[in-house]
Amino acid sequence: MDCALETTIMDFDLGSFGIGLITGWVTAYAVYRARGLFQATAETLSDTTAKVGNAAVRSADSRYVSDLIAFCESAHLAGGQVKLTDIVIEPRFVPQQEFARPIPSDEYRDVFEIVPKTHDHPALYSHYNIDTLSINELSEGNRAIALLGEPGSGRTTALLAIALHSLGKIRFTPPPDKVQQQMDSEEERMNEKERSVRIKERVMMEQRAKEQLALERGVKFDEKADEETKNKLPLFNWHQPVEQ
Repeated sequence: MDCALETTIMDFDLGSFGIGLITGWVTAYAVYRARGLFQATAETLSDTTAKVGNAAVRSADSRYVSDLIAFCESAHLAGGQVKLTDIVIEPRFVPQQEFARPIPSDEYRDVFEIVPKTHDHPALYSHYNIDTLSINELSEGNRAIALLGEPGSGRTTALLAIALHSLGKIRFTPPPDKVQQQMDSEEERMNEKERSVRIKERVMMEQRAKEQLALERGVKFDEKADEETKNKLPLFNWHQPVEQ
């Protein structure tokens, strides 16, 4: 036993142990001092990976939008010759009639309520100036919408127009108001005082008309909410269309 113990003690190399210990301390100190560099490198790699992933997503989204626009531009009868945005006009939508509503008084009776709105035969009411909805007005209603119409009535074209409008490829502007143009030309011939009085009168008339319309609908007119509605971005422009 004594011989074995003596041999083990004699085999221990104190110099190698010291060199190894010092090397370990130096390495640990170097790693400790370089921890900031390692952390910065890791963050850089993480940021690079995230940027590459985001670039790939943006590239995929961009290709999808480009392909969708190309599809919408050509998915009509003359798609091989002309783009849809060059010939399309804003579709108008006839809202569904209320299932039950109070009998209107003679004072506020709608002159178009006697027009037969039989959607199986749209020619019966197509010649009358009945109430219709624009694309932006359509987005203010229910989130689930069913477009009904006879074959060839333009349902597919309406959906394509909504998609192009949502992607910002086309903007529908209202037609020129000839009455407003005539009023503007008359105001230009007035002096400053007469023009100011005319503008105030017009603003008051618009205010009364909005209040009267709100009263007929059974709601309270809120001028602030009305102004916010004018400046609000339409719902269709908040969402990206999806091709089914």
